Amino acid sequence: MILFHAVLDTNVIVSALLSSNEFDSAPAKVVKHALAGRIEPIFTVGILEEYRDVLFRKKFGFDHETVKILIEELERRGQLIKPLSSGESFSDPYDAIFYETMLAKAATANCFLVTGNLKHFPKNPLVLTPRLMVALLEKTEIL
Repeated sequence: MILFHAVLDTNVIVSALLSSNEFDSAPAKVVKHALAGRIEPIFTVGILEEYRDVLFRKKFGFDHETVKILIEELERRGQLIKPLSSGESFSDPYDAIFYETMLAKAATANCFLVTGNLKHFPKNPLVLTPRLMVALLEKTEIL
C-alpha cells in the first residue's frame, strides 16, 4: 500500500548501501519502504542515469548485480515523470532535477524529496531527511 511518493536523492541510496546496520540506518529504511511499496519512487530518466553513474563507481565497491537489481526494482515500482521548472538556483545544477521532479509530482499528490543534504535545496517542508521520512512513515502506519 503506497503511503507516499518520494524522489530519492542519490546520496540516500548510497548511504543505504553503505550502511553496516540496515535496521538502524534511516536511509536503508527509506529504501526498504520503497521496495516494500510504502513509498512510490518518483524519477526522471536523468535521475535513473545518475543512480547508475554513481552507484557503479569503483570507489564504492558495490556489487554490480545488487546495484542493477536495486535500480530495476526502484524503476519497476516507481513512476517516471517530467520535472517542473522551479526557477530556483542551485549550487550544484544536478540537484535541480531532484527538486523539480518532486515539485512536479507534489502538484498532484503527496510527494517528498528525501535527501541527506538539506542545505543543497531550497527550504521547503516537502524536502526531508531520511530520518524524518521514516518518522512520517511510522506515524502514518500507526494511524
